[in-house]
Amino acid sequence: MDYLTLVLGFLMLTQPTIKSDRCEMTLGKTSINFDLMYNDIYSLFIQPKLMDIILKPEQEQLIKAKVNSGKYTTVDEVIAEALLLLDERDKQYQMWINNTRQKVAVGLTQLDKGGGIEVQTVINKLKEKVILAKKGISSRVSAITCRLV
Repeated sequence: MDYLTLVLGFLMLTQPTIKSDRCEMTLGKTSINFDLMYNDIYSLFIQPKLMDIILKPEQEQLIKAKVNSGKYTTVDEVIAEALLLLDERDKQYQMWINNTRQKVAVGLTQLDKGGGIEVQTVINKLKEKVILAKKGISSRVSAITCRLV
């Protein structure tokens, strides 16, 4: 077994003690010492990576309010939930983009085959919807009422 393998094995099983430019690790009756540069292995491969972020005061207050509400027990839980929701929103948006692209492709194919309606007809229908919306009547309710009469 080479020295580096031994050091990595110790790093996974123990918490090293740093003394000036040396590092010491002990496991049972066995201990090894090495130059501090080997401690970089610990920080690169074993020690969890942390990220420093700067929050605006209102963001910090929101997080504190969520923890104080009792729904979350730690700041980490609030951040984790926020990231999950952000990821979900991004996925939903991407699905919307994909669906919209698919609908546009279908519409363009229909237009290429001679389908579609005149522009002025579309404009008139949109104007009608705006007028109904201003009156507080949705076009769907209007259409249903017409069918019933």
